Amino acid sequence: MRRLLAPFRLLAQAFTAVRNQPVTLLVATLCGVATFLSYPNAGLWPLSFLSLAPLLVIAEKGSVRAAFGWAMVTAIVTNVGGFYWITNLLRDFAAMPLPLALGLLLLLAAQQGLSIGVGVAAGRWLRLRNAGPAWLIYPLAMTLAEALNPMIFPWALGHAQVPNLPLAQLAELGGVSLLTFVLAATNTVVADLIARPKREGAPRRALIAAALLVLLHLGGWLRMSAIDADIAAAPSLKVGVVEANIGVKEKHNSRLAINNLLIHQRESQLLEQQGAELIVWPETMFSPPRTLTATGRYENRGRAREDARLGRGIGRDTTWFPRSDAPLVDDSNDDFAEGTSLADRSVPQRGFSTPLLTGLVTMRPLTEEEQLREPPGAGNRMVYNSAVLLNAEGEVMGLADKKFLMPFSENFEAGRWLYYLTGVDLFELPGMGDFSAGTEPVLLTLPRSNGPEARIGALICYEDILPAYTREVAAKQPNLLINITNDAWFGKTSEPALHFALARFRAIELRTTLIRSTNTGISGRVDPVGRLLEQTSLDGAETLLLDVPLMTARKTLFVLAGEWPAAVSALLLAWLLFAARRRASRS
Repeated sequence: MRRLLAPFRLLAQAFTAVRNQPVTLLVATLCGVATFLSYPNAGLWPLSFLSLAPLLVIAEKGSVRAAFGWAMVTAIVTNVGGFYWITNLLRDFAAMPLPLALGLLLLLAAQQGLSIGVGVAAGRWLRLRNAGPAWLIYPLAMTLAEALNPMIFPWALGHAQVPNLPLAQLAELGGVSLLTFVLAATNTVVADLIARPKREGAPRRALIAAALLVLLHLGGWLRMSAIDADIAAAPSLKVGVVEANIGVKEKHNSRLAINNLLIHQRESQLLEQQGAELIVWPETMFSPPRTLTATGRYENRGRAREDARLGRGIGRDTTWFPRSDAPLVDDSNDDFAEGTSLADRSVPQRGFSTPLLTGLVTMRPLTEEEQLREPPGAGNRMVYNSAVLLNAEGEVMGLADKKFLMPFSENFEAGRWLYYLTGVDLFELPGMGDFSAGTEPVLLTLPRSNGPEARIGALICYEDILPAYTREVAAKQPNLLINITNDAWFGKTSEPALHFALARFRAIELRTTLIRSTNTGISGRVDPVGRLLEQTSLDGAETLLLDVPLMTARKTLFVLAGEWPAAVSALLLAWLLFAARRRASRS
């Protein structure tokens, strides 16, 4: 128990060490404000070059404990400003009282803030042991701490630079962590200049840092020009994206399911008329009360439709959702009036025949062995958050499953262990999800008669902000990334813009196009240099018709080596500390 409480005791001691210094507290707080303002929605990205400099000045003047305390003040303010929308999410969908929701927000902010807190404290600890100069020690420590800190909503200092496209091109080499190192180094040089402007070497280091930043920007411009030439030469695919702007409560209302489906079908029909070759619907969009499916191998849609059956839920062995030829209507009541069959109302493609990529929930029955060990509240089926690609007739061309599940709402492994140990079944509580994870990325391949095939790397929900996973996807050699997600949980907050900003780096890292299709939020396209070319607003239903270059994901240095800046930082810090101890033992 003492070991479990040690981190909280350390945090309390750190805040005790800094509580009687109101001016310094204000400075640390303003550093946090400046840091989160460098991200969407404010987007004041130049602030990220100096927002942490005053904090580093403070850290250099005190103990390790004080440095940790001040850094945590900055970190908590940063995360509260960036993730304030968590409180609304918890109140609206978990029915939590405001004090409890605020408490959980602060807990999340403190945990995610350890990237800054531990990084600055570790830097100060190494500085007190004369391990090296501040301009090297702090960037290395902060880069490593950021990489080691597990986050539910992973973000990095480097993400602030996504609008600054020339510098953002560094992500091709070392991911966002390389940008974090550059920003931390710049902040350290600025801190040195603030603390000791007349000290020998400080102005010179500042000039060198400025010159290096200029060179990095020039290199980024040159790299963008080279990639633009490749984009112009690449074959293209016309992709239609439907964003129906359906809220969470409407989406999960079974009485509205058919009308929600009709909205997507009508918009898809218009996109088909405009020349779309592929239509994309968001995460778990296709979810009617009954679904017409076939599970065999058939030569054509007619034969598949003869054997198709209406059922609740979509089996993972489904091979066809046979397209309907019934005309579209404005409302489900019109279908009843015209006598449209339930089978025609229960398939994705009706009123259009363009190939479709949509999110849906798939399932399979539990085996007898699985039934014995699963909590009763988890249900009697294995459930997956999936993406399916259908051809023009409704034949399944590929199925991909979400591999990284959202804690609690999709995956509650702790609840399963609690059931094994105590028999308490928390899965009976509302909001506790029990989805099964996919095992590996699956490439969804769309054959084309008028061009090369589209090889789609499907990213479901927040998988588009997980660079390690997109490296796995890159190994499959996609020539297009499509993220289907649902940001309706967060309303008109900064979350949709933040989500999209974090995801844009995937296009740079892999040098291929990223398309995002959201239920509500921001849908859009990011080209292989990270430009946000088209996007929807947070208001109203919208569609996008995108002319997308098909560029095969490249084996960039980041794809091949991953987060190598963190590994290099660890090795350099270990060597610097070892060298410092050897020097101390000789003196």
